[in-house]
Amino acid sequence: MNHLNGRSSKELRSGLAARRSAQLPKLATGPRKDQIDGCEAESDAMGEADIEFDYNDCDGLAQELNELYSYSESLEFFENYQAFRDFCSLRRFPAWRELNRSDRCRLVEALLDQLESSVADRRLKALQALAYLLQGCFMDHVTEDDLVESISSNAFLCYDCGVWSFLCMLLQLEVEQSKENDRGNKPKSDSLRNSHVLRLTLACMYTIVECVRRFECGTEGSGSQQPLSDELSLRTEVKCSLLNELDDAASSLNVVPILFDMVSRFCDGLAPHYPIRKLLLLLWKCLLAVLGGWRALCRLKNDKRLAFGLQPCEDTIEVASTMPAIPSLAFKLNSEREGSENGNGSEFMVPKRSKAPPKRQLANSSDGDSDELLEEMVESYSPPEADVTMIDGDFVTEETVLPLDPSTQRPLSPFPNEGKGSIAQADVKAVCRNVAKQRRLPWASKVTFREVENFLEMKRMKFFGYSFGEGDRMSTVGLPKPIQESYSAQVKHVYVSLAEVQIARERLIQMYPMTHKDVDQDTPSERLYQMILPNMRRLTFGLVKVLLASAPCSKGKADMVNIVYEVLPYSDGLESACSLVDTPEARRLNADVARQKEIIAKAVSALLLLILKHLKVNHVYQFEQVCQQLVFANCIPLILKYFDQNVACYVQSGSELADSCFIDCVLSSDVGDIDTQTATRRTEVNLLRANEEAEAVAAVVPKASPYVWRNLFALVNLLRVLNKLTKWKHGRTMMLVVYKSAPILKRALRVRQVLLQLFALKLLKSQVKFLGRQWRKSNMELLSAIYRSVRHRLNDDWAYGNETQSQDFQSEESSLMSEVDRFNMRRYGTAVTVGDFEPMDNNVISVLGAPFVYSERFRRNYEKWLEYEVFHSRTDYDQLLYPTLRFVSTQEESG
Repeated sequence: MNHLNGRSSKELRSGLAARRSAQLPKLATGPRKDQIDGCEAESDAMGEADIEFDYNDCDGLAQELNELYSYSESLEFFENYQAFRDFCSLRRFPAWRELNRSDRCRLVEALLDQLESSVADRRLKALQALAYLLQGCFMDHVTEDDLVESISSNAFLCYDCGVWSFLCMLLQLEVEQSKENDRGNKPKSDSLRNSHVLRLTLACMYTIVECVRRFECGTEGSGSQQPLSDELSLRTEVKCSLLNELDDAASSLNVVPILFDMVSRFCDGLAPHYPIRKLLLLLWKCLLAVLGGWRALCRLKNDKRLAFGLQPCEDTIEVASTMPAIPSLAFKLNSEREGSENGNGSEFMVPKRSKAPPKRQLANSSDGDSDELLEEMVESYSPPEADVTMIDGDFVTEETVLPLDPSTQRPLSPFPNEGKGSIAQADVKAVCRNVAKQRRLPWASKVTFREVENFLEMKRMKFFGYSFGEGDRMSTVGLPKPIQESYSAQVKHVYVSLAEVQIARERLIQMYPMTHKDVDQDTPSERLYQMILPNMRRLTFGLVKVLLASAPCSKGKADMVNIVYEVLPYSDGLESACSLVDTPEARRLNADVARQKEIIAKAVSALLLLILKHLKVNHVYQFEQVCQQLVFANCIPLILKYFDQNVACYVQSGSELADSCFIDCVLSSDVGDIDTQTATRRTEVNLLRANEEAEAVAAVVPKASPYVWRNLFALVNLLRVLNKLTKWKHGRTMMLVVYKSAPILKRALRVRQVLLQLFALKLLKSQVKFLGRQWRKSNMELLSAIYRSVRHRLNDDWAYGNETQSQDFQSEESSLMSEVDRFNMRRYGTAVTVGDFEPMDNNVISVLGAPFVYSERFRRNYEKWLEYEVFHSRTDYDQLLYPTLRFVSTQEESG
């Protein structure tokens, strides 16, 4: 447990607030100031090197399975093995590794038969044995690769034997029991012991979904000319079947609506015993399997653009992955000045060895630190990039080299000078060629049709004094040649987004409903939106609550959901927890609490980003509906709260304990109290693993990973969500300015990861106009970084222009809300209408003429209903219709 003592300073700070929110006693003493300073110095040193981060939809299979289980669940792994061993001995099955496929299927079917037992203990034992199967039968394996492969193959086998339907039934049973307990005002369960069955069920379902989702038949069998083997064909059928069940809204095996309801109940405080981490992870992976990752989304987006007659566009992730990270030296110097001016705490400051002199005094300074800073600035300097797209191609036809001046050893000036003759035309061509070889900006500039029209109208009013009317985008007669060239350059860079086409089409449908109809699209994104639309507000507010509770600096409030109970070990009361003060178990619990919050933040951020990205491609108004609900839930200041900390220290995170993770725990633990033969074999395996690790360390010392993948993944996702919420929304951009997000985002730039820096620079670029001239003057290095890394709009003077026009942000949001409401009422009128506000219809004719949808059960039993309710019952229709006839006669007399 040495690693616990060495990393306690990072774990304790994040664990104390979570335990206070759970109303638990203090389990360990706080960190000393020298420990905190050492952590900050270590994180600052990490910011000097580029982070090799491979952004993807999720992490590797082994790491994702590790994050499914908490450290407190390690004892349950061997309880599952004990249940499986008892079941096999009772039914006289040999060891799992000795069974062929047919015998394994018989064993799984026997487990399913026991799952249908009316005795709760028998169901629990069968579920534990099934969980051991889906954990890869870890007692039969030695290496991590073998265990992961066994988990994957067992997941496909279990699904093929019908385990998924039983797990769905068991999940629905647990949810119904929870609702009955809630109606009966029974004490709510809030510990590992009382949520055992639910955790096992969700873990089994998550393992099946994650293993089946990752299977790619094309990549595994692409190198063979022969047809697919039986195993590959079976896995392909299993994957298609699971995806169809998860995508079918009417299927009883679709767990997505159940998971959404469980998350909402947990966030409302109705079911605090729900394992929220497993719920969110399973929900995220189900949606990821149905909707597809960012590569599938990119293909879908380009296909829709081609269907509307638009050109495909590049993928942001692929282009950004080729860009270099921004050096953080200049940002450190500016952050020190801003920190001293704003009075920020030392937690976000770079440790100072000596005060750096101003830049203009660096050349005359004799201080050693100043010399080092000067050398670093010279080494990290890169020349400004030049764009030569406007240079005439006739001047660049040959490649020559400029002659060198022997006195200066520098190329001669390409322009005429006094005392020298005119330079040759070939030298000018060589200069243009050398400039063209320089690295260009990574993004092509964009401009919209509306911006081109405004530019043309402004120039016409300037030179002619009148306008040509609306819709004239081509007439440039009489305008000066430079204006015509500017117009031609803008036309070449016109970009039409999917959102503009969808908005224009929606307006046509609302104006001419008889001639313009919706394109029938039964896509997974459309079905997802129809599913979450009735409870959109409740769901988004719940996810934001969970994200707030999982923030590193959250301190716990009365109305906040509690996410700590899931990691609490088995205990009879607070007395056993008090005995853990200042012990290795306490530090392990601290690490488990911090890890719980990090995994939940990762799942929620990925879930929100996945929903937003797919809904934006499907229809922009669906995307705006979710965005508005997130803004109303104060998601913007919450995301800024995540970055208002030492981001480099959060990225490093010392909560990952190698020997306590699922795979390492089951491969290296001693189980001598269960089986002597198994213990002997496991001891030999541990010795072999120790020898192999010692040889590997002796051969080469591995470098410690400078970051935790899930934390960096969560931060990138949160920045992407924040970009989605604020892009082209002036009112929401002003919220960034009001919450003083500029210094917060600048501190995030210390982490030298290109995606994190890119999305932070995008947010800074959107608010530069509102920050004033003095801020731009003191942040010129930041403006240069924005120019080099972020895409530009041709008519957007973001760097030097000031926002002079006063805008009514409230009316802007109100108009957007009205458009979204009209879209929802036109397309999903029956789904979004609130029952309490529907008009009451008392007309007999209209009520009897309204269509009535009969259930499938009623249609199947219609003849029985006629037999018992109509033919065998006597009804006096005169008495039944008497009140109606009396009412009609009264109306006739009064008329």
